[in-house]
Amino acid sequence: IAVNGRAAELFIFRGNAYYYKGDYRSAVGDFERAVMLEPRAAAAVAPMIAQAKAMSDITPVPEKISNTTIRASLTASLEANNLVISRSVMALNKEPQTKIEAVEKQAHAKIDEALKINKYNAHAYSIRGSLYKAQNKLDLAIFEYSKAIAIEPKEINHYKYRAEIYAEGKNYPFALADLAKMTEIDPKSNQAYLDRARIYSDQKKDDLAYAELTKVIELAPKDAFGYGMRASHLMRRGDLERAIADLNTQLTLDPKSDFGMSMRCEYYNKKGNYAAALKDCTGAVAKDGFLTADNAMFERVTTYIGLKKYDLALADVVTLEKRNMIAADELTVKRGLILKAQGKKADAKAAFEAALKSNPKNENAAKELAAMKP
Repeated sequence: IAVNGRAAELFIFRGNAYYYKGDYRSAVGDFERAVMLEPRAAAAVAPMIAQAKAMSDITPVPEKISNTTIRASLTASLEANNLVISRSVMALNKEPQTKIEAVEKQAHAKIDEALKINKYNAHAYSIRGSLYKAQNKLDLAIFEYSKAIAIEPKEINHYKYRAEIYAEGKNYPFALADLAKMTEIDPKSNQAYLDRARIYSDQKKDDLAYAELTKVIELAPKDAFGYGMRASHLMRRGDLERAIADLNTQLTLDPKSDFGMSMRCEYYNKKGNYAAALKDCTGAVAKDGFLTADNAMFERVTTYIGLKKYDLALADVVTLEKRNMIAADELTVKRGLILKAQGKKADAKAAFEAALKSNPKNENAAKELAAMKP
């Protein structure tokens, strides 16, 4: 800029640097200067100016806000939170979109009410971020979490939620930066290591993912959870022997873990030890845990196929179809596998084709069809 003070793009670059540094007023100044120099950039720069001004409006946070104001605003944002939870339950139960949108509108109104009372209510911005995320408005969600962070820079959950959205959009450098901030604030936050492992796994950086999961175990060596998460990672990699060691440790520490039993059932299925698999999967199903019971029953279909108990395998598929928690195309693949094992090749092929038509990205259906080609 010292050399060429007429270059609009340089002011945009510096404005972004100011923005990420938290100097929002200087960012606004540079963005507006860029538009003065290059009016054609106005449309592109306008959102940057709006965001920088919004951030500037809530920073720095006043040292003193009356308790009455804080309580009144928090009451409204807590009501909004309850509405967002209700919206999630409605979506899970596949209720009509019109009803879901009505609850969303109520939640937004409550958030607006909370922020009208106290614009420094970080909880309200965080709840609005979660609502935008549920509505798949990810850029808006990131902005809301950024506001929450500006007000409460030591609250690790704000970084966690923003990192999740960055990761969902495959913006991994920003996600990792937020997770690094979490461990800087709280070095014993196992959630940061778990989320970092998930990102590395998505990037096929399996050794780095394994190292992060090992840190989770090191933080709490007597906690079964860490061993289960590392075992899950190893199972996906096909490293079955190290996986079973972790699963056995998990179930030694927590013999009633339905998650552990379900995964060990999968291990035994892969090894062809269907009798042992049946014991673990049935044990996990009996726990009737949310989602874990369905996943265990889904895995038990493979067990019953291995045991040639096709009627029981089909009964599990029918039960899962009624529960509507497992993707329909995956259940159709299971139907195809039952038919294939029974020697009903034409019916099996039709099932795999139906699954692929329902979801063209279903790799299992595609794999089975490819194997059936002469």
